[in-house]
Amino acid sequence: MISLIFLIVFPVMFFTSGGYHGGMPAFFVFAIIFTVLMLEKIRALIVSLLEIIL
Repeated sequence: MISLIFLIVFPVMFFTSGGYHGGMPAFFVFAIIFTVLMLEKIRALIVSLLEIIL
């Protein structure tokens, strides 16, 4: 569920809300922080790295 939200929904929202000119870059930072808080240990690291690469 987390990967669906942060790896699919957030990029779609990013492009539909104006890209870098909108407020979505801040939400990508929050997504990484929330991922670390929601997941544990190696899963948090892997998903966070995928989000950063995205």
